[in-house]
Amino acid sequence: MRPTYFVDYAVAENHQACEMLAQFYATRKAEIGAHLHPWCNPPFFGPTTEVESHVINLPYDQVAQKLDSLSALICNNTGCVPRSFRSGRWGASGETLQLLASRGYQVDSSVYPFYKNEFFSCEGAPLFPYWPDFDDALTPGEQRLLLEVPVSAGFNIANFSLGNTIHNVLASPSLSWTKSVGLLWHSHMLRKIYLSPELTDSQNMCALIDACLANNHPVIHMYLHS
Repeated sequence: MRPTYFVDYAVAENHQACEMLAQFYATRKAEIGAHLHPWCNPPFFGPTTEVESHVINLPYDQVAQKLDSLSALICNNTGCVPRSFRSGRWGASGETLQLLASRGYQVDSSVYPFYKNEFFSCEGAPLFPYWPDFDDALTPGEQRLLLEVPVSAGFNIANFSLGNTIHNVLASPSLSWTKSVGLLWHSHMLRKIYLSPELTDSQNMCALIDACLANNHPVIHMYLHS
């Protein structure tokens, strides 16, 4: 099983890191993908606030210029033409996916299931690989240029839809004061879990994997920052 290293601009301009990544790529020990963090990826277009830190909020032309800059740097310093992509801080739009496809990218992994904030939402996204519609990144479509591979996420119960409904109701502003989400977590009755050792211990990751397998998920996708 080979990992994919999603490389941002800061890593791609570090020669020591690139020597290691180039060796991984040359020996087929890993795939090298692109990871776009707007605040450290030229060209720059002014201050990067919380809003601009999400790729999904940037104008198309800015994303295109940053992506081209990042792709060229990765290729020049590792010898690998990246074909997979993940946006910094998650989030996908049909416009960005179409841009990726036009640049030869074949896989995106920017969808973060069961998550939403004031800037974007991944609620309702498929939980396993799909061909996204370029008009709606969270919906399967007819195009076959770019595959979306979401990270594995869900609950410690097999009925993810029910778990998500209960979690969202209890986490809503009107009920969050009850701390019910925390009570359910500590009682093991309901836990929202992401398959990442940064967020979850091994016991809960195994519980999520068991639930995903019970739901016949064809892919188990773990992620972490190195």
